[in-house]
Amino acid sequence: MEYQNPLIAYIDSHALEHNINVVRQKFPGKEIILPVKANAYGHGSILVSRLAQDCNVNFFALARINEALELRLAGIKGQMIILGAEWNIDNLKLALEYDIGLTVSDITHIELLEKIAEQENKIFNVHVKLNTGMFRLGVDSENVALFAKKLASCKRLHVVSAFTHFAQSDEDENITLKHVKMFGESLDVLKACGVNPDFYHLCNSGGVENLSNNLNKIISESSAVRPGMMVYGYSQGIPGNPKTELIPVMNLCSKVVHTRYAKKSTPVGYGATYVVPEDGKLATLALGYGDGFPRMLSGRFSVRINGHDYLQCGRISMDLTVVSVGEDVKVGDDAWIFGSSKYAKMNADDLAKLCGTISYEITTCITSRVQRCVLK
Repeated sequence: MEYQNPLIAYIDSHALEHNINVVRQKFPGKEIILPVKANAYGHGSILVSRLAQDCNVNFFALARINEALELRLAGIKGQMIILGAEWNIDNLKLALEYDIGLTVSDITHIELLEKIAEQENKIFNVHVKLNTGMFRLGVDSENVALFAKKLASCKRLHVVSAFTHFAQSDEDENITLKHVKMFGESLDVLKACGVNPDFYHLCNSGGVENLSNNLNKIISESSAVRPGMMVYGYSQGIPGNPKTELIPVMNLCSKVVHTRYAKKSTPVGYGATYVVPEDGKLATLALGYGDGFPRMLSGRFSVRINGHDYLQCGRISMDLTVVSVGEDVKVGDDAWIFGSSKYAKMNADDLAKLCGTISYEITTCITSRVQRCVLK
């Protein structure tokens, strides 16, 4: 007998395939490097990676080595790149053992990798990150020559790619094109110093959406794109531009676990912040901030039950949420919290705007207590 979870994040395989195809239409012939870091932005990294492989995506981006190990141990065979910086020697040896590519942008770091690879008699696959404006990781333009000469002298580091990450690709196309120019100049320096990456990639979701109609030489020659949130169904287009037709992949659904009738003036929830305005029916859902759903959305969003939209009322608690509903709602009914308009009134973008944040945070914060299932 298997436990039946009352709160499920349904992952729509058809929506994922649709969004991947949108990327391919914008950048035909380019390989897709799919970020599945942070549990695939909350969607479930193993589940999403398997679905993506069914769509012929076989290159995955992670933030940390343990995320990549989870995929390897689950049987994911594709190429992997760690986008963060890893220095722990034991972790680096695991990356070497499980063929996990590493981002490099520091001379001391590549010296360490060369030493470990020599000790293990193996080759590290590395990806050179060039800083063009984000200023988190990446080789600064004035240091590229020094870095490249050192990297060229390393015999056990295979340079798979060079890449950058745009800081404002969803805000300003002109600034992003300046970053593209900076990347091209740094790439020329790399090559002049004897570092010749197998390929390079620049475009994140914003780059894919906003630069596909303004391809310069560097972008058109790149071999891959690295779309994140747009693959999960949320546009990163510049405000004012037409939005890309994407479908949210995550559809969060709770079961109604209790119903009751409440008389007018009945207080509901912690702090009695909501008082029933007239006699009516209340439904309690298995949904709370313990599931990663923001408490600050209390009284500010609607759920869809049996095709009708109902306002949530009272404070969201750790495990339960109350909704003012119609007479036909009963225990066991599905309450769609957010996702595609096919199922829910609101999507992650809608909720994010209410919270003053971004859709990434809404989906990524959904906890492991919530079951992930494929919606076919």
